[in-house]
Amino acid sequence: MKRLIAISLLSLMASAAHSAEKFTDGQVSQILTTRNDGEVLLARHVLDNSKNAAVKEFAQHMLDDHSLNNMQKKNITSTKAITGEESWKSAELQKEISASQKKIFALKGKALDIAYIDDQIKIHEGMVEGIQQNLIPVAKEPALKKHLEMTVRKDEIHLNQARAVRWTL
Repeated sequence: MKRLIAISLLSLMASAAHSAEKFTDGQVSQILTTRNDGEVLLARHVLDNSKNAAVKEFAQHMLDDHSLNNMQKKNITSTKAITGEESWKSAELQKEISASQKKIFALKGKALDIAYIDDQIKIHEGMVEGIQQNLIPVAKEPALKKHLEMTVRKDEIHLNQARAVRWTL
């Protein structure tokens, strides 16, 4: 019992340390890149493998919007000399994306459609909250902060679209 409490306490302390971390603009940029690249890869797979028109339409929307988001962010970071930097969050996000890809790439048919849309709901819920609470408050470059605010608005739209598609499955 004491060991379990000690492990839980260490976990809480590690989590608190991570949440208290202030990301640099380079780390914020890398988090967005990691997330957008993952979204694009998943969307391409679904476009190639789904038979459901609504799911394919949503995947195309994700491919277009996340490719555009990456391009817009790249324009900001290149003009403001911000270089992407790895952080614990971008590494954690990459692990989550890899797990999603492994799961979704193994599925076919309706199971693929449901898993993809459920994953999109989860991802966009997490990103809306994460960007609002952890990235916007620490972004120093005004153009990057404005881009993050726009990204949250787009993610809220994506979240609502994913939920609407989920009702059709």
